[in-house]
Amino acid sequence: MCMPKRARPLSMRDNPVEIDGDVPDDELKRMLEHSYDLIKPKARKRKMLTVNKEKCPQNHECPSIPVCPNGAISQRDIHSLPEIDSSKCVLCGKCMEFCPKGAFEMS
Repeated sequence: MCMPKRARPLSMRDNPVEIDGDVPDDELKRMLEHSYDLIKPKARKRKMLTVNKEKCPQNHECPSIPVCPNGAISQRDIHSLPEIDSSKCVLCGKCMEFCPKGAFEMS
């Protein structure tokens, strides 16, 4: 009785591994030595919160400033457009819900 032959031996190449951009060089070297197929994920565009100046009347203190949990919204004076510090903003959406004019938009 004959034993069936495999078309090719199983290896790590049968199961590609997705890696993050911040993999240490020694770890990459180890993965390559063990014949992993490495797949870099596509760059994802980070969403940002913006203020639509067409919707914001810019004639009052922004009511969304106090609802921001991280203090990411500021306003120079009552006649200026609110500004969002993207390094503090966690995109929770509370300002979007609270703004009576719907001026805060996710892009």
